[in-house]
Amino acid sequence: MSLIVLPALPPDALSLSLLRHAAFASSNAIYMLAYQDVSLPTLLAAELEASERDLTSSRTVPIECLKVIDTQTGEIVSTAKWHLPYNAPTGETKPKYEGADGVRELAYPEGTNKAILLEYERLAGDMNSQAWKGKRCYLSHIHKTNDAGLTSVQTHPSHQGRGAASLLMKWGVERADADGLPCYVNAEEAAYALYRRFGFQDLVEGEIDLARFGGVGVYKTMGMVRWGPREKDGRGSAV
Repeated sequence: MSLIVLPALPPDALSLSLLRHAAFASSNAIYMLAYQDVSLPTLLAAELEASERDLTSSRTVPIECLKVIDTQTGEIVSTAKWHLPYNAPTGETKPKYEGADGVRELAYPEGTNKAILLEYERLAGDMNSQAWKGKRCYLSHIHKTNDAGLTSVQTHPSHQGRGAASLLMKWGVERADADGLPCYVNAEEAAYALYRRFGFQDLVEGEIDLARFGGVGVYKTMGMVRWGPREKDGRGSAV
């Protein structure tokens, strides 16, 4: 069975929201802790709303929503969002959407452990700032002006190991190379090997003590860089 990468379209919103939940609810410690007290119907409704906004609303951060299709069954087996380079308005720190009711920030579903999500956002922002200090790059979390990159890749658990995530990574790194920009990602342990295969190198490490937020253990993430063709020694200016 072959897999292909295509743009995600508005009719895909429900499939993408279910896929995201299946992928994160089984493996992502932040996601599981943040939404453990949110009812399943409420969480799935929030996921659907987020997917619909990504696919139908204008947004201050331009994004490319992608899907990987199994050509034999037509099933969506993996998805990703790549954020493209842009110039953020002064003072903007969070993505906003323009919908029928005007510009608004994304809402948390009732019961969300907001503290862990805010801590994760703080950690990701600190790691990105430490790594780049305002330089342009393809980046995994959108916090600073001109940043762009991969926010996340989700593959349905029943389709892992088929190369779907690699196809989505290839789509982005080829465009970063064409732009002459490096790529930066905050990689979880489960995705670390994938990024290494694409030439990413360790840059900065971060962690969160989950016990502070009602969880168990330590969440670890590694800031990794893949230097662009203009970054010959890893020290060039990403412009």
